[in-house]
Amino acid sequence: MSSAPDLDARALGALYDEGYYHGVNSGYPSAGYESDHASWRHWVAHLAARCASGARWLDLGCAYGYLVAEARAGGFVAVGVDVSAYALSRALREAPAAAGRVLRGLAGRLPFGDGAFDVVSAFDVLEHLHEPEPALAEIARVLKPGGVLIGATPDPLYFGGHEETHYSERPPSYWVDRLLALGFTVDFRFFQAPYNLEVAAVRSAASALAPAGELRPEGFGTAPGLGTVAGPEAARVALRVRTGFTAAPQLDAPDAQWSGAADGLCYLLITGRAPCRVTVRIEACAERPGDLVAQIGDQEIGRAPLGEAPGLVELPSVPLPAGGHGLRLQAASPLLVRRLEVVAEPVTRGELLARLPFDMYQRYDHARAAAVRLGASPRRVLDVGGVMGGARGHFATLADFFPDDATCAVDVRVADHPDHRAVAEPPLPFADASFDLVLCQDVLEHVPPDERTRLLDELRRVSRRFIVLGAPFATPGVRDADAALFALVEARHGYLHEFLREHLTHGHPDLSATIAYFEDAGASLVTLPNGYLPYWSLMQAANLLLAEPVLGERYARGQARYNGHVADRCAPAYRHVLVIDLAGATDWCRDVRRLAAADGDADAAARRLRDARALSEILTLAAGPPPGAPAPAARVEPAPAVVAAPTLSAAAVEDARLAARVRAHPIYRAYHGLRRIGRRLAGNEST
Repeated sequence: MSSAPDLDARALGALYDEGYYHGVNSGYPSAGYESDHASWRHWVAHLAARCASGARWLDLGCAYGYLVAEARAGGFVAVGVDVSAYALSRALREAPAAAGRVLRGLAGRLPFGDGAFDVVSAFDVLEHLHEPEPALAEIARVLKPGGVLIGATPDPLYFGGHEETHYSERPPSYWVDRLLALGFTVDFRFFQAPYNLEVAAVRSAASALAPAGELRPEGFGTAPGLGTVAGPEAARVALRVRTGFTAAPQLDAPDAQWSGAADGLCYLLITGRAPCRVTVRIEACAERPGDLVAQIGDQEIGRAPLGEAPGLVELPSVPLPAGGHGLRLQAASPLLVRRLEVVAEPVTRGELLARLPFDMYQRYDHARAAAVRLGASPRRVLDVGGVMGGARGHFATLADFFPDDATCAVDVRVADHPDHRAVAEPPLPFADASFDLVLCQDVLEHVPPDERTRLLDELRRVSRRFIVLGAPFATPGVRDADAALFALVEARHGYLHEFLREHLTHGHPDLSATIAYFEDAGASLVTLPNGYLPYWSLMQAANLLLAEPVLGERYARGQARYNGHVADRCAPAYRHVLVIDLAGATDWCRDVRRLAAADGDADAAARRLRDARALSEILTLAAGPPPGAPAPAARVEPAPAVVAAPTLSAAAVEDARLAARVRAHPIYRAYHGLRRIGRRLAGNEST
């Protein structure tokens, strides 16, 4: 996705000229748009049955006028608007019924009065807009109360194509969120392709999700479809089929869905900004007995046996952040799902955050703790590089750490939550001094060295005052730790970890030079250690086992134990966090410095004891068999002997005993061996 140019109507008309409609800067065939274009005529009959005769229809991005002509044939008084003079000139030849009914204009400045239309359509046009929100507000303005917006736009998480003029590909959660904010009741589906989001939104007195959507992948319906939502939070949650399912062939199961490939994907949307606890219930059967496996994003939420007769399965509940999530159902043989229900209940942000991957939690929680000491909310907060998740979804959003602030995140990756924007590279798409606080964590090491100053310049430009910058800098032991983990991943799983490879290829940023950059600009700053390096390395090794065969409840339990009980804000650190005040003030520095744990403080001994206990439990959990594996024969090893000097307290003796147990643990010993391998691979044997 590219950054949109700020173009006027004339320049936009030149962009969408004859070449665009013949594939020069678009995905259309060279033979022309007229030879291969989408059709939305299925909407005409559907809306004609619901609207009074002579209802007024506006088609935005009407191109050659095909839908205008079809709407007129269906009894509507239809007009079209497009920015392309070339496309409008083709209407007389390609869609004669639209001739004289199409005009040139911009979606953000419509030349019509308030409440002028019963229907507005915007098919394959929203993604072309520089800023979609003014256009959505204009649509709401020209629609009558009870009027309907219909449209389609590609979901960038599944689209996969490259279109030069798609400046605003946004995920489904974004469009639903913005329409709810404008007072629409919103229904949606994925139609004809997994990426093709179709929306039907009614301008209402109060915004809401359509509780029982009429839109189905196979057409329009009147009864609830496969996915239903119940529970106290049901009004905030929607469930839709995305791909892999078709209407069941069985006559006795008219609303059931059939997955011949035994792999179906649904879409679960949690609106708003608060997380939700979700329990999935499934009534299903399989062609042959076997396990049903359910996964949400990167997490396996459960598996259960299925037989040839329908059975009801209730999977363990999980807390999920706001936004869109993929719910995948897989079986060993073709699958018939008679009922799929989600029960949505309240959950605290603390419960959600406790289960985050420890490395993600430690840096964001540290940033949150620092921000509390920098001033009161509400603030505008930007997170640069802010996808809190893996390849298939997100584990949390910035709003979960900063619930009282107005939050926004940008990243080169797409994430399905409404406050996220995918940005390929600087410059950032914001005006100067747009945010009170800008976060940028574990990003700088992924940027080539000659481009790092440009990123720092952008952070300064968009921040009104404060920046929190975190990274694994080139401090002692950091490269060794990354090299050891890189070697461990390759040895155990046979692939090269792309993020770690970027760390090692680009080289870790220089801490002193980064501090000097901000000090030379007149800023004051505090440097905090984050992620005690021995703990970080040990947890990364343990997580490789906790995540096998997949991320699941065992993995989440390990993270929760670490996040809730281990104090790792001390040196030597895997990363350092710079808390920066561009105004140069220092009144906040003392309070922020207290966030670093010190070995000399009064709680140091108790802290080490808690750490050792938690790490020992995590290592024991990691060393145990993965779910479903046969339990190995028990083997008891004698505890390592600890000789305590007479001057040691009982707490110190226990501390030493548990620390010795951690050091004697087979994972800990394996880690040290792998670290030596990593040093040799990195050419750092003498470090």
